Parts: sequence; structure tokens; C-alpha cells
Amino acid sequence: MLGFLMEKIMKKIWSVGALGIGLLVSYTANASVELQFPEGISILTVNMKKPDVDGGLLDKTKSLTLPDGVNQIVFQYTQDFLDHDDYKKAYSDIIIARFSASEDKIKMVLPEFDSYAVAKKKMPNLAWHLQSVNSGKDIKKVADKLSIDGLRFGRNYANDAEEYNKKGGKAAVAMTYITTDNTGKVVSSQSVKGSGQVLPGDNLSTLKRVYKSASVEDRKAFQKWIIDQK
Repeated sequence: MLGFLMEKIMKKIWSVGALGIGLLVSYTANASVELQFPEGISILTVNMKKPDVDGGLLDKTKSLTLPDGVNQIVFQYTQDFLDHDDYKKAYSDIIIARFSASEDKIKMVLPEFDSYAVAKKKMPNLAWHLQSVNSGKDIKKVADKLSIDGLRFGRNYANDAEEYNKKGGKAAVAMTYITTDNTGKVVSSQSVKGSGQVLPGDNLSTLKRVYKSASVEDRKAFQKWIIDQK
């Protein structure tokens, strides 16, 4: 009788716990951030993945939909000029940046230079910022240059961003990665958190991202683990 009663209690606890987590996932799935950026900006990666950009080739402004919390982007800014009948482009460095936002529409604000000479001079220390479209206030960010060691033909920016995060650059995001040997056996599992200034929500956003990418079996195991901690 006692065993039957305990089983009923545990089923009740499980259903309440699962409902709570289900509501959390449902809410976070609907909450998002829209990032707007002008022509001249090439978004190379978003959270170490190829971006899904909304907007056509001729659109003056394009956008991305990002999850709530901490995000990381890699981008480059270019501006075209007609300089003494010559067509020229001025390029910024490859920039990696981390910022935190929730349920907001934000835009990238960048300078427009008057001449190629001015652009070439100021591009290496590009002054740019993120601004909330809703409030008009600046969004706090941490930015760095994404450089690589040695000569390389072509770049995989997603891999470059991942390596940057593993090294813990100042604009790095929290991540966990697993090292295996040639048999597939796990050698080590390491957690990396960016050095420098830490933005609020790093841990929570990482948990949400991992949970949403997990399999159904892993989610159930995680839900059970949460209940066991109470």
C-alpha cells in the first residue's frame, strides 16, 4: 500500500515538474530578439553558426532573429567609394561581439565615411554600437577583433569563432566542448567562459540553448534530474 501511494506521489511530482519546464520552453521559444543591420554589414556567423538572414540583396536593411539572452556575432563592415574614377572598397577588421538582450528589436549603428581616405584611416578602429529600437538606449556589448594565426586560404568563420571561445577571448561566450581520441572515446570535457566582462544571463541562456537542442530522451532525463535536486 505504501509503495502504491509513493508511486502516485512521484507521478504527481513528475507531471507538475514536466509542466513547469514545458511552460518555460514554450515561453522561451516565443521570446526572441530581432537584430537589424544596414547594407555594408556582412554577418558571418551567429552563435558559431551560419546566419539565416531576412532580406534581399537590394534591401537597405536586413535582419536576424536571435534567441533571448546572450548572443555572439561575427561580422565585417565595408563601404564603397568612387575615388578619382576608381571603384574602391574600404574594409573593417573581422569583428566578434557579445551582447545580451531580451524581447527587443535592436539595430547596428555604424558610421558612413565621406571618402575612401577617411574610411581607410578609421576602419581599423571602427566605432559602432547597438541600439534598442524600442527604447532608443544603447545595448551593452563586448567586441574584439577575430584574428587567425598563420597563413590560411579561405576561412571557416564558425570554426574561428569556436576556437576563439575555447581560448576565452574577451568577447567569448560560455560553451562546453568534448575532446575525443581516434576511437571516439571521450578524452575530456571542458567548459569555457569568456574572460573580461561577463554579461548577465550567460548561464541561463546556455542552459536554454542546450535544452532546446537536446533529444527527447535527454530532456526527460534532465527533467528527472531537476526533480531529484528538490
